[in-house]
Amino acid sequence: MQGDAADGGDVRRSVTDDARAWLTEVLAAAPRPALELRHEAAAHGIGEQALYAARNTAGITTGKERIPNGRWFWTLTPDAGDQGEVGTPPSP
Repeated sequence: MQGDAADGGDVRRSVTDDARAWLTEVLAAAPRPALELRHEAAAHGIGEQALYAARNTAGITTGKERIPNGRWFWTLTPDAGDQGEVGTPPSP
């Protein structure tokens, strides 16, 4: 059961908050292929819905390699920490 600060209980983070923290940490070093991130997230117990919700609120941009059958990459924007709850629109 979730408590709140007013009754002295611990405020539990949502699955999206946990996914956002994980995603921000793994993308801090460098952009990563989306497919790898989905597999790693699943291994950490993060579902696809939470992962995409986290991406949309964490200042993550997406882009595709400009080669035939290129991979999608996710990148943490430099000002991601300043965005709070405002995210980037989802990729096509």
